[in-house]
Amino acid sequence: MEPDESQRPDQWLAPTGSESAGYGSDRSANAVSDATLPSTPALPTFAPLPPMSSGQTPATGGQKSPTAGSPVSPTGPPTPAVFPNAPHLVPKRRDGVVVGPPAAASPAYGLGSQPPSVELAPYGAQTVGIGPNAALEAGAEPEPEPPAWPWPSLAPGIIELRPLKPAEIVFAAFRALRYNAGTMLIVSTGAILVQTVLLNFLDFGSYFTMTRTGLSFNPTAIVGTLIEVIVSTVLAAGIGFAVWHAARGKKPKAGATWRAINARIPSITGVGALTTVVVVPIMLGIVLGASLVVGGHDAGNTMALIEGVVVIAAMGGGALAILTRIAVAPIVALLENATPMQALNRAVRMVRPRFWPTLGTLALAFVPAIVVAAVIGYIPQIFEASAQLSAIVTLAAVVVFQPYFAAVVALIYIDLRIRNENLPYRHDFVRGHL
Repeated sequence: MEPDESQRPDQWLAPTGSESAGYGSDRSANAVSDATLPSTPALPTFAPLPPMSSGQTPATGGQKSPTAGSPVSPTGPPTPAVFPNAPHLVPKRRDGVVVGPPAAASPAYGLGSQPPSVELAPYGAQTVGIGPNAALEAGAEPEPEPPAWPWPSLAPGIIELRPLKPAEIVFAAFRALRYNAGTMLIVSTGAILVQTVLLNFLDFGSYFTMTRTGLSFNPTAIVGTLIEVIVSTVLAAGIGFAVWHAARGKKPKAGATWRAINARIPSITGVGALTTVVVVPIMLGIVLGASLVVGGHDAGNTMALIEGVVVIAAMGGGALAILTRIAVAPIVALLENATPMQALNRAVRMVRPRFWPTLGTLALAFVPAIVVAAVIGYIPQIFEASAQLSAIVTLAAVVVFQPYFAAVVALIYIDLRIRNENLPYRHDFVRGHL
């Protein structure tokens, strides 16, 4: 049942008279009646502002500046804002009457505004000061590209062109002997034959001889030591030349090796002579220490025995320290066209940062040499050979051992240059120029 019209709220009653003048008469039958809609409250009006001349500022009468959305009447208190909860919304006015929806008056970041736009870098792009390209963006010079590997493989010859371990150097020395056995045996045999002939036909004797008055020093023995050291230096330089080219994958002939030695013979012999100056005092000290040990043992003098051991240990330690540092000097004199003093100085500088590994490699190289020498020494006793056959076997052992040990020294030289100077990229090594 429909409720009585008198029971409806007043605001639900249909408008009458002038209130319904704005509604059209052609509404559809099923349209909702305007009487069912609540009435909209009227918007407040504002008093018109007085006209202002150019350059005139409105008088505020000592009042504080009103907030946005609170228009001030020129003759009374501020008119309340249309939207008290959003004072930044200021309604538009026309002839003092608010018309249309209120317009936003450039609010700050917050209600009614958008966040400030930020231009982001493209995906994958590096920003300035961040990432691996920061130095380039800051204006620094780009790092040069590493040079191309100049060899067809890592091991163009008998070794891989990288830092080597001591055991790798020892085994590579045997490979060097097999790689160019002809040249190395010819050079080694020639040098040892010259040394044997000179020492046997020119008997220089030993440093000390026993006489009725005691020990007598023989100065001519120094000449014999000089010959031995110079021959060993020439041999080390020649084997170093062959090993240097074997590391590059080349096999120089014996004639080319002798020509290279002959071109640098003054410098090589100079290195041998300077080495003799160091070796002779050490040998004299060792001989003196040995005589103290023997004399103290025979006489039962414990103090002399201890003194002899101390002298031998000191001289032996000094010999190891000095000879290890100058071991590669003959190869430097031949391959780098250095004078004797330059070769010695460069050898010391090269070995200094790798002294202990170099000493350990040289000591490790003596292990197979001692084993071979022991086996060869027992062969004449087993077969009851004559003294001449024993001498021949010993000479053959020396011919094999000396180039092996010289090859170890040459490989140490190559290893030091790989570590210190990036040898595989050096022009003299790549092109073979000396």
